[in-house]
Amino acid sequence: LIFREGRPGVVVGNDGWLFSREEFAAPLERTPDLAEASAGVAEIRASLADQGIDLVVVPLPAKADIYREHLSDATIPDDLAQLYDDFIALLAREGIRYVDTRNPMLMAKTGGPLFLTTDTHWTPLGAGVVASAVGQELGVTSSGAYTISPAAATDREGDLAKFIVTGELAPLVGLGPESVTPYQATTSADAAAGDIFGPSSIPYVLVGTSYSANELWSFDASLKAALGADVLNMAEEGKGPIAPMRALLASDTLRDSPPETVIWEFPVRYLGQPKLWDAPVAQEAVK
Repeated sequence: LIFREGRPGVVVGNDGWLFSREEFAAPLERTPDLAEASAGVAEIRASLADQGIDLVVVPLPAKADIYREHLSDATIPDDLAQLYDDFIALLAREGIRYVDTRNPMLMAKTGGPLFLTTDTHWTPLGAGVVASAVGQELGVTSSGAYTISPAAATDREGDLAKFIVTGELAPLVGLGPESVTPYQATTSADAAAGDIFGPSSIPYVLVGTSYSANELWSFDASLKAALGADVLNMAEEGKGPIAPMRALLASDTLRDSPPETVIWEFPVRYLGQPKLWDAPVAQEAVK
């Protein structure tokens, strides 16, 4: 921490903040003009549209962009902000619906931490800010069907802290576990009674990365509260944004119980991976 160095995979910032080196590589290794991303997202949108399903892309800005004040060099955060802007520009050019999450997150920073200090991931507060932005984009005017409440707090050892030091030494250098309070969404009595005569299919399917899949971040719970409707979470951990989407397209879910909308959570840092769109479908995820 003193020399701001760690094992490959981490960038050490100021004040004990750690960042994934993937974010710093993303602007440097991106495909020219994001042409591959444009074609890939457009193909998936078309596949869903053929089944009468809408697609909403939720691009997530990089932690190093949102918390650039904890870095000495502003060059990379500026490049990451540009990468985010370029991605939403290509979505707009293709006529693909998306949710601007960067501006709401920047405005919400004074309300509490949106990312964990020593972890790649966002906090439940950050996930809630993005869920509210999704609800606003989709035009939801009431959210009384679900009530969101805090669950028991848990300690989380940051995935980036392990690149610096592990075990009992971590707390001694200020890299101990961080407390995370997840949220749970429950239906109100009136909403539960009304569902008896309502549609049997779930209106929204969530797909994406560990930002969505891990219940600790509570993104699906926050979405239920923001949208006032049930959300089927089909995100997967450790597989990036593409493989879970392709697994969803290959599954029986869309045929047997098609949703109205698929919400695709997509961290922009993945755009720097040259073989991102070669991601195979995980056969065990296909039902």
